[in-house]
Amino acid sequence: MRVVVETPKWSFVKYRLEGNEFVKELFSPFPNPFNYGFVEGTVSEDGLGEDAIVLGRRLKQGEVVECPIVGKVKLIDDGKRDDKLIFSDYGRISMFDEWKIRLFYLIYPQFKKIYLFLVLKRNYSVEFQDIIVNKIQ
Repeated sequence: MRVVVETPKWSFVKYRLEGNEFVKELFSPFPNPFNYGFVEGTVSEDGLGEDAIVLGRRLKQGEVVECPIVGKVKLIDDGKRDDKLIFSDYGRISMFDEWKIRLFYLIYPQFKKIYLFLVLKRNYSVEFQDIIVNKIQ
């Protein structure tokens, strides 16, 4: 599977690809601890490409990578399943990577709730369910 990187590792801004342009979607008070993007040629329940986390070195925005799937984050975002496939350029998820992912998905959604309420004046719900490591269900 080919993953397109929208948001490079350590970025404070979350981007989304619209057409051929990367658009700022959200500013975060803390940096994203992994590369974030989508799986090319897929469509998820939210109508966008299937979300992907890419572990390993920092990648450039727009870079396309191929590496193995090593897990999945199970998430309900605004009432819709919004799982994130986890890819790794070193073929596995370390205990530290798993800890970073869990911490990020426990904290970041809370910030997003507040941001969307204050800035866009809309309610938002998100439920982090689990991380499945080294197997896909």
